[in-house]
Amino acid sequence: EQSDDGDLKDFIKSEIKSEDLVDFPGFDAAYHFEQSKEKHKPEKVHKKKKKVDHNTSYPCDQCEYIGSKPVYLKRHKSIQHEGVRFPCDQCDYVATQNRNLKRHRESKHEGVQYPCDQCDYIARLADSLKRHKDKIHYGKKYP
Repeated sequence: EQSDDGDLKDFIKSEIKSEDLVDFPGFDAAYHFEQSKEKHKPEKVHKKKKKVDHNTSYPCDQCEYIGSKPVYLKRHKSIQHEGVRFPCDQCDYVATQNRNLKRHRESKHEGVQYPCDQCDYIARLADSLKRHKDKIHYGKKYP
């Protein structure tokens, strides 16, 4: 005898096809269908997740900041107490993290652009393009 869980799996396999999914401009239903099937394979869904210890904290010895990871505490100290800064050599911009300086240089001085493949929108930052596509082309709402 098959369990309800098995019946559901059989139904999904037999009844839901990629061509049945809602389609709208810019949405690749077949791709998302395949991604969903891959994501929900039993060996992926039922893996035990590593438990996060929320009681672990890393307090700053110079202020009231508490980091949840050692790397967050280290970054906090370098920015807030050691004054580590990353100045742009082409303008007055100063970043607190090297990755932010790199992003600034690419978007402001090197002309790096991220064009949308579904309309004429051009972003200066990759995350701006992602947000644009999610909101405009995929209907995702942001708070």
